[in-house]
Amino acid sequence: FRFLVSRFWPGPLTLVVLNKEGQKIGLRYPRSRIATSVINTVGEPFVATSANRSGAPSPRNAQDVMKSLGGDIDYLIDAGSCELGEYSTVVDLSSEEPQILRKGADAENIESAIQAAYKEMMIPVKQDQVYADTGEPVSKDPKEMHKKAVEMIMYMVSDAIDNAMESEVELN
Repeated sequence: FRFLVSRFWPGPLTLVVLNKEGQKIGLRYPRSRIATSVINTVGEPFVATSANRSGAPSPRNAQDVMKSLGGDIDYLIDAGSCELGEYSTVVDLSSEEPQILRKGADAENIESAIQAAYKEMMIPVKQDQVYADTGEPVSKDPKEMHKKAVEMIMYMVSDAIDNAMESEVELN
């Protein structure tokens, strides 16, 4: 779903996809200038956890993180208060139909974009259609269509991160 990545990243959107082993993972490209700078400097995606315990409220600043995690962390970068003060919106793209798992910042616009794109995906497949990237015939089997969509999502997420790292991202 390139439309989500291109429209809402960097920003408060977490995409849940399947990795090569079929496990669900959450992908995020935050809008924070410091986080974006670290990602761009490293030059590749990396694994990070949330700054709160599972089920606890999301921290809004460094003091909240210290109250929640205290001595369990080695380093803390104080970048000031969170810009939006809301959770990210989490969208699960691992099943046949995208599902919003958690409505957070910009949820209304994200939901509208998903609904519009999903309606476009429901256009019937013609007998002679082929995928533009491979030239393979388009399958009418929902499982095959989903598999191809997941492959495309993983490629687009990787491509979007590469493009963001190559060019300076304008952050509002």
